[in-house]
Amino acid sequence: MATLPLEIVFSCILPRLPVKTLIRFKSVSKSFLAEISSPNFIKLHHLTSLSSDENRFLVLLGWDDDYSDKGLYMYDLDSLHALPSFCPLPRSTAVVASCECYMLVAFGNAKSGQLGLFLINPSMHTCRQLPNLSFPEGYYSAQYGLCHHSDELGDDLKVVRFVNFFDDSFQRQVMVYSLRKGLWKQIECTTHDDYYVSASLYRGVFLQKYLFHLIFTEIDDHRFKKIGCFDIKAERWGPDVPLPNIHMDVIGVELIKPFDLGVLDEQLCMVVQNMNEATYDLWIMREYGVKESWVKLMCLCVSNNPISPPSSPMDAVYWLFDKMAYHPLTCRKGSPYELLFKLDHCSKFFWYNLEDKESIEAEFPGLPTWGSSTAYVCKGSLLNIPGGHQLIREWCLEEERK
Repeated sequence: MATLPLEIVFSCILPRLPVKTLIRFKSVSKSFLAEISSPNFIKLHHLTSLSSDENRFLVLLGWDDDYSDKGLYMYDLDSLHALPSFCPLPRSTAVVASCECYMLVAFGNAKSGQLGLFLINPSMHTCRQLPNLSFPEGYYSAQYGLCHHSDELGDDLKVVRFVNFFDDSFQRQVMVYSLRKGLWKQIECTTHDDYYVSASLYRGVFLQKYLFHLIFTEIDDHRFKKIGCFDIKAERWGPDVPLPNIHMDVIGVELIKPFDLGVLDEQLCMVVQNMNEATYDLWIMREYGVKESWVKLMCLCVSNNPISPPSSPMDAVYWLFDKMAYHPLTCRKGSPYELLFKLDHCSKFFWYNLEDKESIEAEFPGLPTWGSSTAYVCKGSLLNIPGGHQLIREWCLEEERK
């Protein structure tokens, strides 16, 4: 029986396999161990994952009623009925950003100034603490972005932090951290243009690798005003993204409220709450930067919630107008017409079919009792964290001993 040459196995087959399988394959032979551990193979595997809709994980920060089993629940989107992988995290943690295979986790209390940032690769259960960065006095809110940056000097990971001040100064501070340089750099600390402030309630998203997008609202009444764009490669603000042709308000009453930004099929999308029609609408920008390319992809009526509401009338009202709000996450493998969404403030997900306009609850086994409002889609990767790392398990044990 003929056997495949190792060159074919190493270059064409192994790069398409998930991380768990590759870790097991290290014990096959010395040649497998050497190849899978080599920097060239690790980079090839990572690039192969990024260029396909395979090797993706739905990642949710969750916990039980007594805060036991708090950590990242990772569901393989290639095998939807498999039990999740679990990556434990200390109790006082929150996921604040993600990029490719990396996640940025905040640990501690920002108000007390004791907030640490950890960069983690949940597939490898490794982490690295970033240098502490204090919050300026009088700060109101903070948002983070994470970017895998490449240039002529090699790979780098950059973290951007946006801080808003809630006082008479109306200032905004932007700080950028380079993992390669190992330091924080202040990019901006100025008064808001036109008194706009990036809304801390909405997540920011990256598009085209380096462009980080944020929702901006007015300070006084939080009315939606624009989508701002920060170029993390150039470390400066870029042109604002034009909004779709929708009427934001009538006679002073805001009818369209932004809810979330997302990226579907490498295109910027936005969920808005349509108070006039009692729907949540998903808009997608087919050609980046072109106002006329915005298309309303779908609208979901509040009365057609795909998840069964509670039996209590008051709880049902809260469910329909709050938990009905949804976050766009990704497309089903091999089917760009089926979209995965997460309902706000609960561990519930649903699939929406754009062709037949039907939605069904997504059944993921072993979902935690409680989950964060935001979930992430990450790639499985063997990439190490530049500059050294420690096992997440060791970090958790250190915090338990304190």
